[in-house]
Formats: sequence, structure tokens, C-alpha cells
Amino acid sequence: MPREPLVLLLILTTLRLGAAASKPNIAQEGKLLLLRHCPRVPFTNDRHPPLAPGNYSNADNFSSRSFPSTAKWQVAQGQCTPAGVQLARQMGAALPSVLGTSRTLRVLADQQQRCQDTAAALGLNLTAVEVNQALFDPLSALKGCKQPAWQQTVERQVARLEPELKEARMLLKELQELLGKGVAPPLQDIPDNVSNGYLVGGLRVASEVIMETFMLERMSALPVAWDQLSDAGLQRLMQLRDAYFPAMYGGFDIAQRYGSGVLAELMSLDVSQTTSVLVGHDTSLQAIQSLLGLGWQCGPWTKGSVEPLLGILFTASEGKMSVQSVCPTLNSEAPFAVGSASFAGGKSELPITDFKSLVRPAIAWQCVNTSDAGKERQVIV
Repeated sequence: MPREPLVLLLILTTLRLGAAASKPNIAQEGKLLLLRHCPRVPFTNDRHPPLAPGNYSNADNFSSRSFPSTAKWQVAQGQCTPAGVQLARQMGAALPSVLGTSRTLRVLADQQQRCQDTAAALGLNLTAVEVNQALFDPLSALKGCKQPAWQQTVERQVARLEPELKEARMLLKELQELLGKGVAPPLQDIPDNVSNGYLVGGLRVASEVIMETFMLERMSALPVAWDQLSDAGLQRLMQLRDAYFPAMYGGFDIAQRYGSGVLAELMSLDVSQTTSVLVGHDTSLQAIQSLLGLGWQCGPWTKGSVEPLLGILFTASEGKMSVQSVCPTLNSEAPFAVGSASFAGGKSELPITDFKSLVRPAIAWQCVNTSDAGKERQVIV
């Protein structure tokens, strides 16, 4: 009789151990995907044209042919194109393969309509999409977030990236030959200057007016450069934007304003163990790239490019933070790609303590909305 309780205890212990062994070993992890919004209708009239005498502001001024009208794009300037919305839906259908199936997935978007429309098109949100301007544009949303010294910051960044900018300018003649002669001086003859905090001149026109338009045409199922530019040619000339954009928006003080909110989210990712998708802008991606020394390459795009729907995925798991990229491709049969990404030094993974040591000094806390207490969040379904 005294042996029966002992036998029963052994049986129960064996059953418990067997049940524990049969359970899958599910790693606890947090994920954050920072994504640029959909392909949109371009802004072909630049608010920051070159200095006189080359101070023409419209894309048509630099070409012998007219750029597509609003009717061709089918929607207003700055809004997602119909093909862009469809591409966002395709991205959304593919993203669970890298995001997993978290029950706590959140989707947050800037207040710009193109960001909200992209977030909705992804179709990932288990709850309402959160609209959070302070996260992406604290300079507009938070009184305590002061403007950086734009002029000095851009001047320093331009000086630092002088070799890359000079190399990019070598492509201006090739681009002008594609455009044909316009009423404005040739792009290669328009010098670059930092004026009122903006890098203006031939490179800005080429990057923000011309090449951005060609890229958006390609991603919106429109003829690219009047059907005169191949995908290989597009990628070659996109080097103009790859050089200009970090020179304009990658300086530390500017990047810190646009990136601090995202960095604050990353600081707690290992603790929160949530999955979040943040739909912002190319400036959001440039900020994170500059502050963390990131590099990436995804699909057919050039290294470090910030094309629409390009995303950087951070995963906090088992005491480490890893990073990779995702993007749309130019192949309709396989529209989604997973690419590489790395921190400075080429590592795609860091111990979480090293990652936080990298992130912490890059945050300007006055540009972080540290509490939403007492605030009503605008949501869209």
C-alpha cells in the first residue's frame, strides 16, 4: 500500500514531462517593419528650384517632351496610383511570410493620405490602423521638437559626401540626352548649391523631379520616360537619387528629427514582443539608415535605395536584434522580394545590448511622443 502513492507520483511526473516535450518551442520575439508608402503621383513642380538663372521649377522645362498629365495618372498629385494600391495589396499578401501570424500585430501610418491608403491596402491590421503623425513627422506634430539647423546640417553632409555627389553628376549629361532640350539650361550646366537649407541645382532636379517620376511611372504600369528607358537604364540613372537623397536628408540633426520616434519603438521591441508595421516616407527610411549606419539591397533595386514599399524589418529575439529588407520587384509574376540588410561593419545581427547602445544616443527625446495618455487616436478601418 505505501508504494501506490509513489508509483502514482512517478506516473504523473512522466506524463507532465511528456506533455512539455510535445509542446513546440516557440521563440518569443518582437518585429517592427518600417515601410515607405505606395507608388504615388509625382510632384513635377518643385518648390525648391535651382538658383537663377537656371531657376525653372517644372519638369517640362527640362525636357523637349511633356510629362504625363494628371489624367494619365488617374488620381491627384501625391496620392497612391491605382497600380500602386494593387502593389500594396500584393505586398500585404506576402508579408506574413516574414512577419509571422502574431495576434498583436499593429499597423501605424502617418497622417498623409497616401500612407493611410497604403496601410489599409496591406490588409494586415487585426485592429484599426492607427494614424500617428508624431511618429513620422514630429516637427509638425510636437511643439517641443525644434527645427534643426538645416543650412549647416546640409552643408556638412554635402561636404562629407562630395565624392559620391561628383560621381553622380557624371550621369546628368546622359539623363539630359534622354530628356531632350528644354527651355531650361542643361542639367549638367546647373550647379548645386545649399540655399535656405536645401541642396538645389541640377542634382535635385534630376533626383526629385525627373528620376522620382520615372521610378513612379515604372511602378504604376505607365510607359517609363516616354517608353525610352529600360529597367537596366532606370536602375543606372537611379544612382542620381541614391546620391542626392542622403546628402539632403541624411545629416545627423535632420535624421534625428525624423527617426527618433521609430528608434524609441525599437528600444522596447525586445520587451513588448509585438509585431508592428509602420507606414511612413522615404525620409523615415533615410533617417534610420543614417542614424544606425544601415545598408541594404533588395530585389532589382540599387543598394540603399528608398523606392516605394521598400521596408526594413527589425526582429528582436533571444537577446539579439536582426535586420533584413523587403521590397516590391519589377516582376509581376513574383512581385515580392526579401533582401539583405546590415548594420555598420556588415553584420545583420547584433546583441540586443549593443543595439540599444547604438540607438540610445541617436534619439532626440523631445521629438518622441512618449505618452498617448488622454489623447484620442484617429483611426481608419
